[in-house]
Amino acid sequence: MNALFIVLYDATCGLCQRSQLFLQTWLKHPKRVRFVDVHSQEAPAYLEPFGLLSDDTKDRMHVIDVEKNTVFQAEEAVGVCLEQCIAPWSWIGHFLRLPLLKGLTRPTYAWVAERRHRFLPPLPEKPTVCTLRNCKP
Repeated sequence: MNALFIVLYDATCGLCQRSQLFLQTWLKHPKRVRFVDVHSQEAPAYLEPFGLLSDDTKDRMHVIDVEKNTVFQAEEAVGVCLEQCIAPWSWIGHFLRLPLLKGLTRPTYAWVAERRHRFLPPLPEKPTVCTLRNCKP
């Protein structure tokens, strides 16, 4: 099945890495969501059609709704991702996207995004070679 949502995130950020793991755990349909590192060579192919190739693009999360050909950024992208999860996370995602809350969610996202590298260290890279006996990588 092809992905219905493309999530572009900063794979060098500990908070972003853990957010990806969280989402992968709670998604209703994990195969419908594809995660792409915004620093990867394939990321521009997703961002270019929306005119999002500036340097500040890497400072916020992006979610592309493939069916609607729409991109969501920053706090709205977080809400869209959570809406794809099981309840109660989907309810929280819907709540975060309410226009009434923009005055709160937008500055909160900006504050967290600006400091995201300070919250949690990046996860260690997975070893490419297994050192245990009888281990099948």
